[in-house]
Amino acid sequence: MRAAKLQVDSDLHLHDLSPDVETTLTVIVGERVRQYRLAAGLSQEALCVSLGLSRPSLANAERGRHVLSLAHLLRASFALTIELHDLLPDRAALGLPPLVSLDELGPRDLAVARELLGGRRGC
Repeated sequence: MRAAKLQVDSDLHLHDLSPDVETTLTVIVGERVRQYRLAAGLSQEALCVSLGLSRPSLANAERGRHVLSLAHLLRASFALTIELHDLLPDRAALGLPPLVSLDELGPRDLAVARELLGGRRGC
């Protein structure tokens, strides 16, 4: 069973992650892997060994045509001696609205948030 990809916007409505956002994410991550690989002085072949990927798969990922798994991204961060989050874009780069702190919500929106969280009182 595939988990639904969801975002919560500032009005607390749930939306599926759009194909445009997924494509943008794939392209940005691929570009960052390539930039960090080149900065580290690694060839695609050398990084492929660390990732357990074929060179065509890595080449396609760097061009934004192949989605790297979280495990591959984690291995890449180790091989490139960077933090995992360095490979990921922020919400603005993906055209997503900023996150809203629960402290910023009014009473009505806070009630909706509690309902979405299953009535937990911790928010």
